[in-house]
Amino acid sequence: MAMAMGRNPILTSLLKRPADIMGKPLSIFLRLIGLIAVGFVAWISYCHAGANILARQNPDAALALVGDHSAALAHKGNLLFATNLENPPSQDIRPLATRSLNGDLLNAKAVRLLAAADLAEKESAGFKKLIRLSERLSRREFMTQIYLVQEAARDNNVPEALAHFDIALKTNRSGAELVYAILTPLLADANIRAGLKPYIEGRAAWVQPFFAHATNSGKNPASVAEALMQAGGLPFDPVYPFTQGNIVNRLILENKFQMARDFYLKGASGDPSALQSIDFGTANTESRFAPISWRLASSPTVATSFEGQAQKKMRIEAGPEATEIAANKIIYLKPGRYGVQLEAAWGPFDTEGEVKLSLVCLVGGGGTVFDDAANARKSENMIRGQFVIPADCTAQTVLISVESFAGQGGIDVLLSAPSLRRL
Repeated sequence: MAMAMGRNPILTSLLKRPADIMGKPLSIFLRLIGLIAVGFVAWISYCHAGANILARQNPDAALALVGDHSAALAHKGNLLFATNLENPPSQDIRPLATRSLNGDLLNAKAVRLLAAADLAEKESAGFKKLIRLSERLSRREFMTQIYLVQEAARDNNVPEALAHFDIALKTNRSGAELVYAILTPLLADANIRAGLKPYIEGRAAWVQPFFAHATNSGKNPASVAEALMQAGGLPFDPVYPFTQGNIVNRLILENKFQMARDFYLKGASGDPSALQSIDFGTANTESRFAPISWRLASSPTVATSFEGQAQKKMRIEAGPEATEIAANKIIYLKPGRYGVQLEAAWGPFDTEGEVKLSLVCLVGGGGTVFDDAANARKSENMIRGQFVIPADCTAQTVLISVESFAGQGGIDVLLSAPSLRRL
């Protein structure tokens, strides 16, 4: 042992009596104390830093480092709450929230958990007091805003409910889909639609993605359209047109033809000329509004496209033995007699088939009111005729279809100069 000490001066120094150490210069002693203190503080800082990182993702691991970590305690309580929404275990949540508040009296999440525990135990007075306190501490506590929405809904206070929806969406983007799912079926309520008007007009950042969600959900597109028309439509923005067109399409799919027309005009600022024409101009070739504008087919057997500028031409190519609708659009002609025509230029190769123009009533008992074709074998290059729109036929669909006959040629046809006029 003496030999080891003699060979290790550091160990020898550490084993000296305190009096011997005190006999050294005071600076050495103070340096030793400082190193110990720094090491202790560094260790505490390391534990808290690690706990801060783990608090949200793994609160148990954070609590293993710092047993009274306020955020970790709150997040652990929140996990218990989130996995038992129907019946939150208040007996487990309450002590965690209380311990969390002991470390941070301003922890809005812990206060909200105490409110949830009161609600689970039917303590409505305590719940209301605590949930309001949670909001005063932080407007960013997502579930606090959702609880306040429910409270406002119970009081039939639509403006307040929507105000809390607005706060939740502005402060917590990660919860947006949940809010959209709650708000979408509420569009069936006329008061909710009216209450959304200031947010639509004020261009709240969540308006477009919410209405896109509501439209894509396929649930009651009429309510979506009514809410937007009541507010004068979606504000102009490059991201809105797709949503507008999608709403038009959804309404048509549900046979709500008149509402689709109204929304096209009032909610989407569509061009009125498209509603009573079949030409290939700008209004009728803006694809986002199909089928109020022309909807073009694209399939393994038929491909349709527009060529040129302004008044375009429509090219249809089809393989052998194809029978398919190549393009269609909806129009809203008033009752009366009309004349229609369409020019067809056949391709230079062996074209075997015909192109047909039809007009069919979508409502009422009118059925097909016009049907004529141009045949390639007969070198026919014009479709022309007259038809009558009955009084109960308030919406019509125009169909351009092709039929290619057996053989190698298929169809290549260029359509132009479609016109529709009242006689």
